Amino acid sequence: MLLAQQDALFTQFAFNKIPFNTAAAGQDSSAFVSTGHRNQWSGLQGAPKSLFFNYADQDAHNLYAWGGTVNRMSIGIQERYELRAFLSHTPAFLNKNLTFSAEFSARRFALDYTREDLLALDGLAQDPTIDRM
Repeated sequence: MLLAQQDALFTQFAFNKIPFNTAAAGQDSSAFVSTGHRNQWSGLQGAPKSLFFNYADQDAHNLYAWGGTVNRMSIGIQERYELRAFLSHTPAFLNKNLTFSAEFSARRFALDYTREDLLALDGLAQDPTIDRM
């Protein structure tokens, strides 16, 4: 038998807590998987887009939690990719009031100044500050 519950959605970060606080993985007594895709201002070129996948689990004694997250975010000429892994520990004597965590990450930030759709504010001419050799 499979049982599941949905957490209440109060903000856009409700399903993406781990990138903001990796110690949050050890707060539940079950595995955690979340994924999401956000496409703001649909139809506009260069509109913000984001995609994420999170996974977290913990040991049988609720002392250690581990997991990872994969993110892709883009807006305009910017793109950002992240691959993160973490380990958190809640000492038994602290009764889950304090959790320590360590994170390892690889990130790629990119700016593409060669895009043909970079236009001046009037929308008629290319931006003169961008050298197009």
